[in-house]
Amino acid sequence: MVFRKRLGALLLLLSSCGGEQAPSVSEETQTPVAAATPNSPEAARYAGSVRHFLRWYQGHQAELDRLLTATVSKQGRGDTAHYQVDYARAQRYLDYLTKAGWFTPQFVRDQAQQFRRRDADFRRTRQAYGPPVGFGFGWILYTPQPEKVVAAALATGRITATETGAGQWQARVQLPGNGRLVLDWVAAKDSARLETIYPDGIEQAE
Repeated sequence: MVFRKRLGALLLLLSSCGGEQAPSVSEETQTPVAAATPNSPEAARYAGSVRHFLRWYQGHQAELDRLLTATVSKQGRGDTAHYQVDYARAQRYLDYLTKAGWFTPQFVRDQAQQFRRRDADFRRTRQAYGPPVGFGFGWILYTPQPEKVVAAALATGRITATETGAGQWQARVQLPGNGRLVLDWVAAKDSARLETIYPDGIEQAE
């Protein structure tokens, strides 16, 4: 699951987006028929899907960050006040992801589980000062500086893709430094959707 993979890798929008959809088969992605080899047309289509998604993320990162930041605030009075998750605002963030059309239902469920875990931690630790723990990075790429990672990936990143099962494939974006992004995709009718995104050594990437 995406949440477990992200935790292992790093410790670990909704009307304003206009309901952008993942690219159709006729655009940049197509359900594979045979395993992709590095220079195959299938791999090229997968790489195109990754670039298309990264461009979407680049254009929507500010709104994603705004929606996520709004989900946590200090609640209570006096010495008893501490951070908590506002689940109504969390749902707005989840609705944004759903309407974007890029993510599988499992991806969105994993994000919802992350909210529950973070809120449970706040109630246990009663954190009242400093940045809310767990909200330091955006929850899509989980990188210290996602804007730089995305820019590097689009400019010079080397993308390889392989089919991992029927209707499933994995893309790896090797960055100029030591890090890379790993994206697991699932075919969905005439498009491909993201089930998992996690960084591999990206905290050390230039």
